[in-house]
Amino acid sequence: MVNLEEERKIPKKAVKPLIEYCEKACKQAGVSAVELFRHYLQLMKKYDYYFFSKPWTETPERVFCPDDLFGFGDEEWQFIDSSRSYEDECDRFVVACLRRNISLAGFDAAGFVFDIDFYGRMACGGCVVSHVTWLRSQVALRDKFAKEREEEMKNNPSLLTIEMDAYSKKPEVIRQDKMFRNELRFLEEGGLAEGKSCEVNNKYKCPHGKMSTRLIKQGSLAQTAWEIIQWYDFHWNPSLTCTLGGGGSKWYHYDEPGILDVTDYDGIWKAFGDGRFDKLVEEYKKYKESLQDS
Repeated sequence: MVNLEEERKIPKKAVKPLIEYCEKACKQAGVSAVELFRHYLQLMKKYDYYFFSKPWTETPERVFCPDDLFGFGDEEWQFIDSSRSYEDECDRFVVACLRRNISLAGFDAAGFVFDIDFYGRMACGGCVVSHVTWLRSQVALRDKFAKEREEEMKNNPSLLTIEMDAYSKKPEVIRQDKMFRNELRFLEEGGLAEGKSCEVNNKYKCPHGKMSTRLIKQGSLAQTAWEIIQWYDFHWNPSLTCTLGGGGSKWYHYDEPGILDVTDYDGIWKAFGDGRFDKLVEEYKKYKESLQDS
């Protein structure tokens, strides 16, 4: 057994709780406790210039930067961002989380788990694969309920079924359903999520590996574009459940000709090339600026 205290120079009080954590986490990691413990030792040695770069604090040094959503300090980010591959980035992330939770007081296993889960999830911001996975399930449910309602309408339907069937045929409801399906297709194609699924929602455990960075970048662009399209739909197409407010009514254009048809998927993509989407972007920017000024 490697003498962790002498060769790795981590506090004696951190050894036992780190081993105990490995014993609890090994099953989920798919390795034995010894292998997981050894893996952490290897990472400490591989990145020793960072891991042992300063004396251990009395308690875990929870660096938090109010302007940084992730809460990591500059030193931590510089270390993680200097990676040369996805695998290297994942290892550096784990090392940064380990060091954040080791102190003279011991190893904070709960803090380590929180950092891995929370910051890994936040790093996924922009990727739409997880949302697309949910959208697919919702479309499947809608299709299932529609089929069941159709069958019930043929065989002595209840009053509730009749009312639901009538509701589903309202123009606005039909538009919303088509738009919902267009969102799925748009994010699949524009966000590179087609054929992909994810229930992990953690960049450093991403089932798509090194493609995660591209998914985040492309997904963010697609998500922003669809947000503008949703904003357009809300402010140009009347809603059954929403009425105009006072001061914000100038942003609603219910009596004006529409700029694009949110139910026409091909038409939405054409709007990106013929200048119509640019008009929406300009209007959206003015709207956002008005919120900041108010």
